[in-house]
This record gives sequence, structure tokens and C-alpha cells, in this order.
Amino acid sequence: MTLDDVFKDIEKISGKGSIMRGVEIKDIERITVPATGINRMLYGGIPKGRLIEFSGAESSGKTTTSLLIAGAYQKQDTRPAFFIDAEGTYDPRWAAMVGVDNSPEHFIKWAPENVTAEEVFDKILKVAETNEVGMIILDSIPALVPQQEDAKNMTEYQMGGISKPLTVFSRKLQKVLLKNPTVTFIGINQVRDNMSQYGPSTTTVGGHGWKHMCSIRIEFRSENVDKNGAYLSDSAENPAGVRINAALKKNKTAPRNRKLAFYSIDFETGFNEIADLVGTAITAGVIKQAGSSFSYVDKETGEVLVNGQGRAKLIAKITPELAEMIKKEMEENDN
Repeated sequence: MTLDDVFKDIEKISGKGSIMRGVEIKDIERITVPATGINRMLYGGIPKGRLIEFSGAESSGKTTTSLLIAGAYQKQDTRPAFFIDAEGTYDPRWAAMVGVDNSPEHFIKWAPENVTAEEVFDKILKVAETNEVGMIILDSIPALVPQQEDAKNMTEYQMGGISKPLTVFSRKLQKVLLKNPTVTFIGINQVRDNMSQYGPSTTTVGGHGWKHMCSIRIEFRSENVDKNGAYLSDSAENPAGVRINAALKKNKTAPRNRKLAFYSIDFETGFNEIADLVGTAITAGVIKQAGSSFSYVDKETGEVLVNGQGRAKLIAKITPELAEMIKKEMEENDN
């Protein structure tokens, strides 16, 4: 038997075209999001056709970031976003503040009640197979109840939990996404204390199988901030918003050398793209900071194009033209 004969046998079981002599280099299609830091960290935005995990403690920015991405997706694709509200906490007003279009043509929400995890996973697979939605968000994995738990009473001890059905689901979903590479899945997870004496102090729900199948894993945490973006303590009575810190744990779609992203959400106005751009530019060194004074300087002429005492005053002075200049300079620095 020759090598070609073996390859023909392989194509019989895995499909014609599964064997490729040489591979064409192609850019991964991505969803550009308003949070500049996320785009920089992931080299262009959220990749399509991949499994993505968002994890973190409560109120760390997981759901808010997924909604921010959903809103960006809606502007780049005519298919609706599909949101599985397993926790029953979806807030349409807050979602709209961060950019989500809640209209029937662009957004579909499913609140699964009295449904097992296996049934939810099965329906997600069927939805993905239709290729009629391009963004699927599951909020959240720990909120689902596996069939073996659902069938037992509270006094019966169970091992395994969500891990086995989640692993099986992730493997099947990966095959579906290979056929429909413009569908993106975001699974929201929680960080728990690691009860084992080995490894890190925290872990996520779902076991190693799910982690292995994810192309991207990001862990979030958030801190209270005032109107100038200064950090406040957790006990602060009137924070203006939160500063979300995103830490990249895994990336199979680009280099992993940019491991942190920061962006802010205002409780009254939602996501401010200019404020986010300024924050990212400060972190990247494009906007210079000296104490509480900020300035943006033309790198060719040395002319101070804009400055401000305090971040809020600087943000108020950023025109659309200046914003484009700042974006362009950050892109040039990245390249």
C-alpha cells in the first residue's frame, strides 16, 4: 500500500479534502470590539469559529464584556446573537448601555428553566449547526444542572458534576465550528477555590477537557473607580464605574505576549470608547503621564496636540481626529 492509498482511506473516513499537501496561510476572521485593549491583546479582536472561556469571580466583568462583544458583533454581521441566560439575570437596559441591540432581528435570548445541562448543550449544538446565528453566549456554565444531579436528591453525593457533559459538548461543538467557522461561542465560567493541595489556589468549573478545547481563555477582575478613573476601595459608597482587568490565560490564535488588557465601564453612561482609547494609550505610552497631568505629543514635530490636568479633562478634549491619530500611532507601534 502506498502513501496515496493510505490518504485515500483517510479521506473515506474523515471527508474529502481533509488531507492537504501544504497549507495556505490565512488570517483568522475576527470581531473588532470597542475595547481597544482587548483588540491589542488578541491581535485584532475576538476570533470567529472558536470556543472562548470568560472566567472570574462575581461582578468581575465577564457578562458585561461578553455583551460588549455581542454589540460589536451585531454591527459586523446580519445574523442575530444568541444569549443563553441560564442564571436568569439578563438586564436589557444594561446590555443596551454597552452596545447591544435588543431588537428581535438582532438578539435572541433563551432562559432555560427545568432543563438539564445536557439538554442545553444539545440545543446549542443544533443552533450552531444551522449557521443562522454568528455569536452564542452561555451565561453561565456553573448555573447548569447535569442530569445526574437533577435526578438525585440533596442527600446523595455526586462526583463529576458538569465536567463530563461539558467535555463531550465542547468536543462536539468544536466539530460544528470547523464546518461553520464564522460562529463564535463564549462560555462564561466562575473561579472557585482549588480544594486540592496541588496547583494554583483557584480553578474554574468544568475540568481539564473543556479548558483544552478552548482556543482562548481570559480571566477577569474589576475594581471601583471614580469619574477620573482613579481606583477606589471596595467599600467606597459612590463609585462612578469599574475598571475591568482582563488577563489572558490561553490563546491559540495569536502570540500570547500581550497578556493584560484594561477598560472602564461607567455606571451611568455605559462604555465610553474615547475613555477606553485614552486609557489604553496611556498604558501603551502613546499618551504621556506626569503625575495627574496627561498629554499627547506629535511624535514627528514634538508639538503638544492636547493635554489635561486629570484624565477626565483630557478625555473631554479628544476630538474624533485626535482619536484616529492615537489609534494609528498605537497600531504602528504594535507593528
